[in-house]
Amino acid sequence: MIYSNLFTNYRERKIPSWLLIVFLLFFSIFIFINQFKKMTIFSRANVSQIKRIEITNLTPHEATIYWQTNKEEIGWLIYGEKENSLTKIAYDIRDTLGVRRKYFQHYILLKNLLPGKTYYFNIISDNKKITQLNNRSFTLTTPQEIKAKTKIDPALGKVIMKNFQPLENAVVFLYINDNIISLSSLTKETGEWLIPLNYFLDKNTLKEIILTGEEKARLEVISEQGETSKIDIRLKDLSLKSET
Repeated sequence: MIYSNLFTNYRERKIPSWLLIVFLLFFSIFIFINQFKKMTIFSRANVSQIKRIEITNLTPHEATIYWQTNKEEIGWLIYGEKENSLTKIAYDIRDTLGVRRKYFQHYILLKNLLPGKTYYFNIISDNKKITQLNNRSFTLTTPQEIKAKTKIDPALGKVIMKNFQPLENAVVFLYINDNIISLSSLTKETGEWLIPLNYFLDKNTLKEIILTGEEKARLEVISEQGETSKIDIRLKDLSLKSET
């Protein structure tokens, strides 16, 4: 009888199975988070390891980040509204279904931004975090809402190689002058590109500038192999027909 009472009390004091399951669940989550943190620890690299970083196509809700690397590398961005909390990730627009590819030219679109906000970002290139020389993050500030006051038809064209084959993944830049934020586009498989011409922003004030189309513009086309072509033309002439 004494043995039976002791055995019964022991069974009553054992850990409930549901509590054991909860403990194992939290333990698994703890292990996963620690492994994830280890995977996201990046080595540091100097900004000199990348070429020519540009912010183009800036709107209240979007921005395109472009940079070149010395060799083909996988690249993406981490960004956020606080410099010490870059929790958002953006990949190259050509990377699909979670497959990240190596490029010389990197072209990333940031979406769902808020008007009038400053965003911080760092470049991740082949698992190396690239910041500015003072170890500070890169920044961009979105403008307030714009009204797209410029009434010029979109610029469009087609890029071909010397063998007359269409050139895919070439970056097309459109510059007006040093005071206006540049626009850009990426050529499709057919070599075609298109850039809307309905808004332009002052680099310093982020205020909208109304253009007439008579302004001189410069197109710069850069292939994935680094070849460059430049064309000087009136802004409105870019929309007359599809130029090759």
